[in-house]
Amino acid sequence: KTKSFLFQSPLQNVKVALFQNGRFDNAIYNVKPQYTIGNDLIYRYDKETQFWAGNEYLYFENKDIRNAINNVLRITAGEIYNTILYSNQPRASNPYTYYPDVNGNFLVLNSNLNVTNPLLEADYTWVFFALDTPELFGKKDVYIGGMFNNYAKTPEYKMDFNKERGVYEKAIMIKQGFTNFQYFVTDKQGRIDAANAVDGNFFQTENDYKVLVYYRENNDRYDRVVGMGSANSENIIN
Repeated sequence: KTKSFLFQSPLQNVKVALFQNGRFDNAIYNVKPQYTIGNDLIYRYDKETQFWAGNEYLYFENKDIRNAINNVLRITAGEIYNTILYSNQPRASNPYTYYPDVNGNFLVLNSNLNVTNPLLEADYTWVFFALDTPELFGKKDVYIGGMFNNYAKTPEYKMDFNKERGVYEKAIMIKQGFTNFQYFVTDKQGRIDAANAVDGNFFQTENDYKVLVYYRENNDRYDRVVGMGSANSENIIN
């Protein structure tokens, strides 16, 4: 609605950005209103504003860096501790299973009772990931991502295929705490290939969404954020 704001040429000067789970790598930008009805800007897009649903995130917990709990197979000691996770398998062909996640987020925390500040005294640990699957992805690159690394598609997060074991492997240095993550592949342009998600796409998947509304007056050289909103997929009605 535009009652509290006088827009100049709203069909050209008002744009919307859509974000799924706080991510910038798959955000949808520059969505313009299709038409107006009175003071309302109307958006009736379908495909243009759709996100792939994905699946619930995987997670591990190593708040206590010496104990193996919550998807941690074992802990070993070296110069720094090693957190070896249980192997994962692609879930795309499995039925959808709900379990709570934090939509790709993470928490840095040291739960050791001897520390003074649990949030500031978390240690780094080598986290060993394994994706138990043949080399199925058309020789596509497989990455590990989440908000802990901002879904970066860089060599330190790219998995290596171990031909002897028949699994993808990677060790990443991450601060201890609680971490959501996912495995993903990229397309030929180096973008995340959500259509061929390692863990599939299910309409039941719970996701958070945020909308930012930008406005630029005719003679301005910058955009202003003039509105924002948020929603959850469990509450969105078409």
